[in-house]
Amino acid sequence: MDKNEILNSDYDVRVSVAENPSTSVDVLTELAKDRDWYIRSYAACNPNMLVDVLTELSKDSDYIVRCLVARNPNTPTGVLIELSKDEDDRVVSRMVGK
Repeated sequence: MDKNEILNSDYDVRVSVAENPSTSVDVLTELAKDRDWYIRSYAACNPNMLVDVLTELSKDSDYIVRCLVARNPNTPTGVLIELSKDEDDRVVSRMVGK
């Protein structure tokens, strides 16, 4: 499938591609903009996600996306510090593994 086919696919295909560690950075970057928070959350925890995109996702409206950004090993320290001050206590709790 090419990028446009993936982005216009059904929910299950987009989830599968977002969580796949072999997905190209180009496709991951687009999936990080998906209208569905669940797709964005899978993209946020993909180990190939770009630092710039993780930084943007750290400001996502959905707390689960922000939690998964915090758990991505590529998330910069500065972003983690900002997430540790998140207004939603669930983000901070998940950062410390509770």
